[in-house]
Amino acid sequence: MAATVGISESNGATPTVTDSVPRTDWLNADSVGNSDKRATNPITKPAPAGTSRSFEKWHRLHWVSGTATTLDVIRHYISAGTIDTGYSLFTSASTGTPSNRTFATPVATDSTHAVNAMPTVDPAAANISGSLSASGQRSGYVVTQLDLADTVVIGQTQLTITFKYNETA
Repeated sequence: MAATVGISESNGATPTVTDSVPRTDWLNADSVGNSDKRATNPITKPAPAGTSRSFEKWHRLHWVSGTATTLDVIRHYISAGTIDTGYSLFTSASTGTPSNRTFATPVATDSTHAVNAMPTVDPAAANISGSLSASGQRSGYVVTQLDLADTVVIGQTQLTITFKYNETA
């Protein structure tokens, strides 16, 4: 039986870890992606020459169940959808130097972690740290943040972000 995985999201200063989050909304709040909260805490369009930022999202790949020897070469990228004008999505993931962040309270200021443009194709090489050898384990953290420029046309852009890995039986 192949491994079953999910995405874990960490929020708050402690942090609170929520496994198998079904969605991610970049918001004006440090809020877990367990339901649609876009109407509750939206990011607002900035003033001219300004930038509005979401709170950072802190995610890890979580090996939930199933059998395998290892899950490694962990990576993430935008696999469907396009980033519209005025939106910028940043990640801590970097091919060649996989993301291996120590958790910090998510911020809505300019992230010092999510500084790379989100890849739009499978990078093939790991961009998130971790080699998982048993169910229950999680990869290293990957941090993302959404920025809005004053040129943004507010809408509901949907992106599919794929977490991919190599599995050894």
